[in-house]
Amino acid sequence: MEIFFYCKLQLACLAILCFLGYQFIREGRRLNNVSNQRFCNPTFDIMIVCAEIAVILDGVTAYTVNHLQTVPRTVNNICHLLFYISYQVFNVLHYTYWLKKTHRLPQTWKKRFWIYMPSVISIFATIYLMNTTEYRIGKYTNYSMGLSVYIIYGVLVLYFLRTFMIFLQNLRSIRNQKRTSLIAALVTVLLLLITQSIYPETLVSSIGLTLVILSIYLGIENPTVKTVEYYHDEMILGFSTLMETKDGSTGAHIRRTSAYAELIAEKLGERSDYRKIVDRDFINEMKTAAPMHDIGKIGIPDSILQKPGKLSAEEYETMKTHSAIGAEIIQNTFGQFEKLQQQSMAYQIALYHHEKWNGKGYPAGISGIDIPLCARIMAVADVFDAVSAKRCYRDAMPLDTCFKIIENGKGIDFDPEITDVFLQNRSEVEAIYNSVF
Repeated sequence: MEIFFYCKLQLACLAILCFLGYQFIREGRRLNNVSNQRFCNPTFDIMIVCAEIAVILDGVTAYTVNHLQTVPRTVNNICHLLFYISYQVFNVLHYTYWLKKTHRLPQTWKKRFWIYMPSVISIFATIYLMNTTEYRIGKYTNYSMGLSVYIIYGVLVLYFLRTFMIFLQNLRSIRNQKRTSLIAALVTVLLLLITQSIYPETLVSSIGLTLVILSIYLGIENPTVKTVEYYHDEMILGFSTLMETKDGSTGAHIRRTSAYAELIAEKLGERSDYRKIVDRDFINEMKTAAPMHDIGKIGIPDSILQKPGKLSAEEYETMKTHSAIGAEIIQNTFGQFEKLQQQSMAYQIALYHHEKWNGKGYPAGISGIDIPLCARIMAVADVFDAVSAKRCYRDAMPLDTCFKIIENGKGIDFDPEITDVFLQNRSEVEAIYNSVF
């Protein structure tokens, strides 16, 4: 039972990691089967396995370093080397995970080489210098020191600080509840690193690994939370599709306008003026919020929605109220959900997507950049689909005519820059049109 005395911390951490890994795999598979798509992050899969291996090796070295009289130095060196490498690999995976999450991971291996180079160099240097490692007698436990340890530890701190900076730069894109747990975990790990630097005898490496995995699992990768979010999004899409049937449309209108809006947002985000505004979170929220743009039609009489001819002035005024009705529905119904930023975007899109750049739209008559960006994007997507699809009161217009309508509305009905983005990506617009028609 002596091993439990030296490895009790590592055994406790390993039990937590194994439980989290089991839950992650089981719940993740169930969600993947339900949604027919992969929700679980493969990098996080590997991180859990790597963390478990590192904790096991941490326990092994905790035992061998305290039995210097019976365990040969070669065995100690090998065990410590494997532990250092596993910890370094985990650290790189953690950094890669956040690069992927923030969409900063380079696409080519040539560019990724410079990201991973410090870790690769440190591993080779550690292997070369392993024989210089010193095993010192501590008051409570023995521990390793030496140039190889300093190199590995220095690179660990470098990657952690890089990760911490990436996280801080993307704080606004993380919801408050998740933000708190992630910050707490990262700050704790930072304190553990400082403690380990000042008091090398405190072997707290396993705690740091476990906290990182636990914080990401609870804050981001929890399959149960993702299941709720998936059904939330499916409910919104289903409810929006149901509303579309009131005016004789099909769900294709929702899917097309969402796809157009997502395309515009992606291309707009590539421009330097919008790069900080239109990030991946903005695009994902735009994609989810877009289906609710006409949800207010539920409050419009079918006699108006399904009228085959031109609306009278009075009927048109009634039709115009659907934007305000939609905003109110979103505010009172979907506002109860956790995605407050998404709810806000859905509210703005529903209320303002009929505003015009020149101020002659409705319901508020606002103009220019006073119109929320998401609504300006939606305005182009919605009008293009409205004229390019068959409606109860007219046939679909030819695509050339539809693009001409958008072009003629530049600076009058639509944001000029958004109009340019849309027209410059005509081939991709047509691809969406043909695939979802």
